[in-house]
Order: sequence, then C-alpha cells, then structure tokens
Amino acid sequence: MNHLLVCSGVASVVIGAWVAHISPLLGYVGLFDANHGAVWGGITAVVIASTLGDVLQSRAMKEIGDLGLVRKSDGLPAVIRRVVTNGRFMLGLGFMAIGFFCLLVTLSWGDVSIVGPASASLTFLANALVAHMYLKENVDRRRWMAALCVAGGVALLAR
Repeated sequence: MNHLLVCSGVASVVIGAWVAHISPLLGYVGLFDANHGAVWGGITAVVIASTLGDVLQSRAMKEIGDLGLVRKSDGLPAVIRRVVTNGRFMLGLGFMAIGFFCLLVTLSWGDVSIVGPASASLTFLANALVAHMYLKENVDRRRWMAALCVAGGVALLAR
C-alpha cells in the first residue's frame, strides 16, 4: 500500500477540517469571512476524503479481481471474504465515511446549492487527476476537458 498517499490524504483532511474550524475564529477578529472559509474548508475535506476512498477502493477491486468469476467458482461467501479482508478496501471505506460525515457538517454551514455541486464536481476533477497519477489510468483528452468544464462551473457558482 502506498503509505505516502494515505498519510498525505489524512493530513489534507485534517487541514481542511482545521481551516473549517478556525475560520469562525478568524471571522470574529475581522480577518476572514467565517462562513465562507468554513464552507470551503469543509468542501476541501469532502473532496480529499472522497477521492482517497474512491481511489483506494478502485485499487482494491483491481487486486481482488472479477467478483463474478469468484462468485461462480467459490460462492458468495468467498466474494464477501475477499472484499472485507482487503486492507485497501477497508481503508477506502473509512475515507468514504469520513467524506460523508464531512459533507453532513459542511451542509450545516452552507447552502446545498453550493456545497453539493462544488463537492461533487471537485471530487470528479480530483478523481481524474489521482487516477492518472496513482492508478496509472489513461485519462484521455475528452475526460480532461469534461473535468475542466466541471471546474469552470464550480468557479461560476463560487462567485
């Protein structure tokens, strides 16, 4: 398992949560728009945790192999055993849970009309980037253009 990816992901989620936590304090002293910083810190935490969860689970499922073939040859209990005993899968599941709870907290701070689209679209962009770099997937020009269009939509929403 690539420990650098996991450690950087944990650090990034912590930083996003920290920004979301201290931005109200900075708002009290007039240094920062408290709600804006909290919302974007929360969105950052959602994007990083969700992306790590997606990438780790993708890698795990590639290691496990075709579940249909496993089920045909060894049965459903073997499929379940292979999935739940894979460390990457379980770590990815943990990151997805963290991302979900960060999303819930962020929705309590901001409007769903910005939090929902921003977290989903930025996760899409981050997934393309990390899939290309870490999973060595071939992300073609069309996918990059789609990711950039989505990012442009988020920029329009943020104003």
